[in-house]
Amino acid sequence: MILGLDTSCYTTSAALYDGRLMSEKRRQLRVPEGKRGLRQSDALFQHILELPKVLDDIWLPGALSAVCVSSRPRAVYGSYMPCFLAGLQIGKAMARAAGVPLFQVSHQQNHLAAAVLSSGRHELCKEPFYAWHISGGTTELLFVKPSFRAERIGGTTDISAGQIIDRVGMKMGLEFPCGPGLERLALQKSGNLKGHITVREREFSLSGLENRAESYLRDGERPEDVAYYVLRSIAGALQVAGASARGEYPALPLVCCGGVAANSIVREVMSGAVFAGREASADNAAGCAYLGYLLMSKIGKESAAWTL
Repeated sequence: MILGLDTSCYTTSAALYDGRLMSEKRRQLRVPEGKRGLRQSDALFQHILELPKVLDDIWLPGALSAVCVSSRPRAVYGSYMPCFLAGLQIGKAMARAAGVPLFQVSHQQNHLAAAVLSSGRHELCKEPFYAWHISGGTTELLFVKPSFRAERIGGTTDISAGQIIDRVGMKMGLEFPCGPGLERLALQKSGNLKGHITVREREFSLSGLENRAESYLRDGERPEDVAYYVLRSIAGALQVAGASARGEYPALPLVCCGGVAANSIVREVMSGAVFAGREASADNAAGCAYLGYLLMSKIGKESAAWTL
């Protein structure tokens, strides 16, 4: 029985896995109206308050086998974000009190594992694949080796897809985070605004998309059409860059995870990809619990602390 914990920027979550996902609960952090996010110090404070409540929401067995927590954004040297300290420190305390191993993974590995788990593609735990991690914090094209060790091979050269969505959505008066609201608008589009994002060697810039969207809004274009233009442009860039990567190894699947992967327009454009379930695309701890189960099966109790 593995307890997974994840304290990302805006979601506090916990999950239990014992060969199946037994329970998964999450709570959204409170972002003041009109604000585009939280300072890390405010997010960390809210996570510390919310995580015990989330743990109260899930059924905890009498004895855990291990605790697995996302302790950093990405599994690369120097990757750090204060909000993950909440889950890490509480996870350490719980593991020590229970006398069980503590596994540390990255938030990105958590998303990749959640996609594999929710799609039912368990064979990808042992095989390489390509992946898009598309969220408010990153838009990265990855080559993922067995054990979820990921190498960036493409993506944005500036801001992320989630940042563009939130920036444009806020200008339209939508509630933060703006992904769901922008999608609802886009699905009501009636026009067909033209434009595309240039992709070179699997890399592209998204900052110009924000400027073009603002220009369309100033010119009186319908918000619904601008919303569709933004989302369709992002999806097009993802599709082109992903197809370029798969040209080298076309037999390898392309997995899509992260909050933006829940968007129906992105899913339609990239219909050949393996997508995380819509609920599993958002920040959650199911991937941590699943990774902890895989690690426990592999190394058992050889170490009281282990980092993937």
